[in-house]
Amino acid sequence: MSLKKIAVFSTSDIVAGVYTQALGEEAERHLRINRRKFGAHKYEDATITSFSTGLLEKALDDGYKVYVVSTREKLHACDDWWVALLSSEQIYLSVPPPSMEEWMRSSPPDEEEYNDITEMHKGSAWHKLYTDLGLEYPHKPHGGPVFWTEARWGLNHMGVKLGHEFQEASDA
Repeated sequence: MSLKKIAVFSTSDIVAGVYTQALGEEAERHLRINRRKFGAHKYEDATITSFSTGLLEKALDDGYKVYVVSTREKLHACDDWWVALLSSEQIYLSVPPPSMEEWMRSSPPDEEEYNDITEMHKGSAWHKLYTDLGLEYPHKPHGGPVFWTEARWGLNHMGVKLGHEFQEASDA
């Protein structure tokens, strides 16, 4: 598969959230650079107003095949608007790791190893994308898969455009 005109986004490339209590100038800045306000949602004890960054829309308008890869295990109602712009085959979510309790029942307790397993699960969506693109997932020089952030940059070095690269200098 050719990697030309492929873009890979994280959900953070698509959505900008601002605590509603602190909107003021920040909200005005988002609206000034033509970002579309699309809702608010509760996060813990705060409300976050969400804006489209406009980057996904730009990539699609420019004719890119866009994939969204997330360390998140599920999407939320605030994601519905951008999910509607893509097919389900273009969205990759991570596999949830085993709970600490489940893991401890099947393995000797080792918190560092559990943290490694949790990070591996966060990167599971990246493994699937590499497979679907017909690529081998990168490994460290002395074995073991690289962390998902390194895999992301690996795609970039192969010519895949990352979501943040659609930002224009005037937007920054």
